[in-house]
Amino acid sequence: MDRAVKRYIIPSIMVIVIASAAYLFWAHDRAPPEAAENAPIGVTAGYRARDLVLTGLDGETIKLSDYLGDIFIIDFMAPWCNPCKEQTKILRDVEGTPGVMIISINVDPDYNATFLQKFKEREGMNWPLASSPELAQHYKVTAIPLIILVDKEGVIRYRGYYTSLIQLEQLIKDNG
Repeated sequence: MDRAVKRYIIPSIMVIVIASAAYLFWAHDRAPPEAAENAPIGVTAGYRARDLVLTGLDGETIKLSDYLGDIFIIDFMAPWCNPCKEQTKILRDVEGTPGVMIISINVDPDYNATFLQKFKEREGMNWPLASSPELAQHYKVTAIPLIILVDKEGVIRYRGYYTSLIQLEQLIKDNG
């Protein structure tokens, strides 16, 4: 019996303990879907997005709360970033999807409004572009392009770096 315990039971218990620990770490990092009224304000999936207020290059005020009822895609980017330009192409493909609002936010303070306006035109961005390194700090942007998808109730449902068209379309479908 001692031999069977050493050979089968102890390794089985160890596998169960390791698998349980791995599941708990995984489950801890996943935020459960919550109703907007119950979700605390934060910057990751499962949290309610802070009501950002920005001024676009054309002077229009952009408020997240004005778009409740729509999916809101926040694209943190910079003009010098080649993956950001590739992300812009993907955003152009989802632009115009009913119920989806996009805003791109420049995180680099070295670019002025004139340059950003020319960049916006050159890249074919038909959605608002604003500049806010401060908001990037609030959202803890550590790499770009960063895509944050906020659902119709104002809850962040996705936070990820370079997001493919297939992935973005699925996110819109799942949250639409």
